[in-house]
Amino acid sequence: MVQVTDVEKANIQSIWSKMMENLEKNGIDIFTRLFREYPETKKYFKNIPLEGNLQEDPLLRSHGRRVMVALNRIIQNLDNWKQVCKILNPLAEKHKIIHSVDVENFQFMLKCVGDVCQDYLGPCYTPEIAESFQKLQSSLYDQVVITYLHSGSD
Repeated sequence: MVQVTDVEKANIQSIWSKMMENLEKNGIDIFTRLFREYPETKKYFKNIPLEGNLQEDPLLRSHGRRVMVALNRIIQNLDNWKQVCKILNPLAEKHKIIHSVDVENFQFMLKCVGDVCQDYLGPCYTPEIAESFQKLQSSLYDQVVITYLHSGSD
C-alpha cells in the first residue's frame, strides 16, 4: 500500500476543504462524470433516473452529498489509518454484498473525484497536489480491494 506523507496529507486536506465549500455541486459532478466516462456504472443506480437534468435529481444530489461527506471524514482522519479503515471498510462491504458493485468501480469513482477536483480548482490543482491526490486514491483503492477480498459472498 502506498504511504501518503505528511506534506501530501496537507496538500490533500487543503484542496479538499475547498471542494467541501460546494459539496453538493461537486458530489453531483462526480456522478455525472462517472456516468459519462464509465457508462457501465449506471446499472448500479436503479433508483436514479439517468436521463434528463441529473444536476437537479434529488436522489443523485443525496448520494453525491453522502460520498463527499464520507470522503471528508476519510481525509480528516488521514493521520489515523485505522480510523480511515473504520470509515471505508463498511462502505466497501456494503457496496460488495448489498449492491453487488464490482471493485473496479471504486477506482473509476476515485478517478472521477480527482478529475472533478482538478476542474473545480483549476490552476490551484498543481502537479504536486495531483500527485498527492493520486497517492491517496491508490491507497484508498488498495484498502477497498483488501476489504473486498475479506468480506462476505463473492
